[in-house]
Amino acid sequence: MLPLGRVEPTLVRGDESAALSRKAGPSQDRDLSAAVRRSVKAALARWVMRQRLPDAARAARAAVLRAVSRRWTEPRDEAFHPWDGAQHFAEDFTFVAVQRGFAVLARIEWLPGRQAQRVWLTLLGREAVYTLPGDGLLLEPCGDGARWRAGGLELDCVAPHREWRLQFRGKLLKRGLDEVGARAFAPDEALVSARVDVTFLGEAEPFIPGTDDHPELVARSLGDADWDLRLLRQLRRRRIRAYVQTGELHGVIGLDATIVAVNGASLRMHAWGDRDWGASDAAFHGFFSLQGVDASRLWVHHAEFPWVTLEGGFAEGDGAARKAVEDIGVMRERAPGSSPRHIGLNVEMAGGRLELEAAVVSAFTLEIDRRGSVRVALVAVETPDGQPAGWGLWVDQRRIDPRPRALTAQQASP
Repeated sequence: MLPLGRVEPTLVRGDESAALSRKAGPSQDRDLSAAVRRSVKAALARWVMRQRLPDAARAARAAVLRAVSRRWTEPRDEAFHPWDGAQHFAEDFTFVAVQRGFAVLARIEWLPGRQAQRVWLTLLGREAVYTLPGDGLLLEPCGDGARWRAGGLELDCVAPHREWRLQFRGKLLKRGLDEVGARAFAPDEALVSARVDVTFLGEAEPFIPGTDDHPELVARSLGDADWDLRLLRQLRRRRIRAYVQTGELHGVIGLDATIVAVNGASLRMHAWGDRDWGASDAAFHGFFSLQGVDASRLWVHHAEFPWVTLEGGFAEGDGAARKAVEDIGVMRERAPGSSPRHIGLNVEMAGGRLELEAAVVSAFTLEIDRRGSVRVALVAVETPDGQPAGWGLWVDQRRIDPRPRALTAQQASP
């Protein structure tokens, strides 16, 4: 659900890039692909070595770079970006929060190519899940002056990178603990009057997936990719930028006469660019609020594309520096034909390994644009020896639109 950002470094030199722009036959494609792979390996080696510079040298180099170029997570990047005219351009603001037995996901997407906005609001608890009526999403026409408001949800940037306010007034549908898709009919008693008034307070610098992920993990992922002309063309066509930021979400949520006090760990993402919910074959994101382990917050991301797998994330501790994830291992347990009920997560980072067991408490599954299926789950987290370790929000995404047969055959060939 949450998109990946750009990946650095630039992997093709100018002379090879120019060669790739010319038409080539099958034999020329093979020669060019070999040249691309050699260029990729050389660029990755240079990049990793730069990342391994001593701290003082790396800090000095970073200061020089900042003097000649700006980091694109400046305050003005918190605003909406100009539409480039692409049909599938999308820009979204996403907020998630987790606390004991409860999770929130709120999102507004601007879809200028469809002259519309799409709204998500999902509340997951131990006894029920609350979503927007119907299929859990609301798509409505959008005017140029109302991008921050849609479907009863309103976002307000009080201070860039520091404070956001989220409000909602409207009806939510009370669902079971693991429903899939839309309800054909919802009785009036299943609809509740919802009031949301919460504030996000940022506590850390934004993190750019790809750019800020661990360099050796990025290098391994890109080094294992099938670097040929098809992959380069895909990367050129699909460019999306994103950053995430951790913080706290405070406020209240009213569900009819029930009041839920919100005081949880939070993650927000801002992303813009060409969006395709079927671009990856499978993907997941996890955000965890932890205690009693070597991190207080953990975010991981993973996406499997036809020719490359990208993953990364970070861990934060109370008063400790952020650590980029160096490796991710995931194991899912499920009954035949059902969604995962248990997730084992093994994360490597500087200073050691973090092993977590996550049990699904409640979940909701929906389809987007007939291209992708997204399952959002509230999970209770334990250590391998059964000690409670916190709560999390786990998002599984998979492609549901079959890929062209020719592409599938190409992937299967040696």
